[in-house]
Amino acid sequence: MNTKSMYSRRNVIKKIAIICAVTTGFAFMLNPLNAEKRINKPAAEVNSPKDNAEEWLNSLKGKKFPVVYDMHEHKDFWAGIWANIYLATNQDVKNVGVAIVMRHGGFPFALNDAMFAKYKLGEFFNIIDKNTGKPSLRNMYWEPTGNDYPLPGLDGIKALLKKGVAFCVCNMALKVYSAFIAKARGFSEEEVYNDFVKNILPGIQLVPSGVWALGRLQQAPLNYGYINAG
Repeated sequence: MNTKSMYSRRNVIKKIAIICAVTTGFAFMLNPLNAEKRINKPAAEVNSPKDNAEEWLNSLKGKKFPVVYDMHEHKDFWAGIWANIYLATNQDVKNVGVAIVMRHGGFPFALNDAMFAKYKLGEFFNIIDKNTGKPSLRNMYWEPTGNDYPLPGLDGIKALLKKGVAFCVCNMALKVYSAFIAKARGFSEEEVYNDFVKNILPGIQLVPSGVWALGRLQQAPLNYGYINAG
């Protein structure tokens, strides 16, 4: 199976267009989280604290020298590497602002080990476990071990969250890629999507879309500086 052709940028854009046109029209594009509450039953999967994207943004105000890393691919988790370096080189500054937006092909590392194993995300996205040399069956960057990072001593997502780094994941990416993965793995789109939402790592905020988050973070009063970490 040529998974590259399945989730090429053109196919993803086409899928987004179909979702927006067929499911909830323009209302979905304006407020996809509320739309999901209406579409999927039961709604418990999406009616959770992760939906509070506005509150999440408000919690990020007042940070010093804030930056946001745009993680739109999953190669080597560079967003985490640069976040580590940014914090290390600002050790003398209190309340430093660091945010990581996990969107497009960067969304898998917002999910827990169970999702990597159940849907074989390592195989699907060609994410190789550097300790085994095989497609990963776990989220290597939640709590990195061994050769997971190309450099030693770097914090994973769990430790970065404790240091105040803010993570969010794109709802549109979850919705679109769940369709591709459902087709490849023999599940329904709704089952995969709801599974993804329920298994977002603790502390990572679900947002309407990654570009929504990037746009909002760069506006006053937040004023996060943009850094491409794809």
